[in-house]
Amino acid sequence: MKKLPVLISALFLILTACGGSDDDNNIPPVVTQSFNFDGQTYSLLGTQGITEGKIEDAFNIDGTQYDRSTITLIGLQGFTKTGTVSFDVYYKHGMTVAGTYSIDDDIDEGNFDTYLGARDRACLGWISMASAFNNTSGVETSANNPSGTVTIVANSPTNYTVQYTGNFKVYENGFDFVRNAPTVINVTGAVDIHSN
Repeated sequence: MKKLPVLISALFLILTACGGSDDDNNIPPVVTQSFNFDGQTYSLLGTQGITEGKIEDAFNIDGTQYDRSTITLIGLQGFTKTGTVSFDVYYKHGMTVAGTYSIDDDIDEGNFDTYLGARDRACLGWISMASAFNNTSGVETSANNPSGTVTIVANSPTNYTVQYTGNFKVYENGFDFVRNAPTVINVTGAVDIHSN
């Protein structure tokens, strides 16, 4: 009978030594995906944070069909601001949306067919847009025509990584350049896909 309390004490010491420390704190925290537009950080929405609007055979260049996808990111900054960034991408019919797209930032949109015709895929900068919207005061920044490249990685048919580092351009009175809006994107998330 005297051995029972000693056995229980020993068992208690073994159990607390094995699992009683900060081991429960080793669970990695959930990291919110975010992107930066014009100096502000926006947390990607958990649902519909990344959307793809897809149109098959949207563009024909000398008999070659191109599909079109508009990849849009929507994020929040607290409860007061919304950031939206979209890329208008074209790729040869039969290819996937995944790839790196050079962005045509020529203001003359009529030259895009020449630009795209020399490539398997490209992004139309003039239609690609970004904005920051304050829920109380309205639009703070509206920009388009990014420069550089945008990369889309298809981790699965319904999960993409979108990567972009560069500048969207803020214009006034149509085509008058005002300033650059720096943008940094490296987010991964579920994609809400709409096909037409």
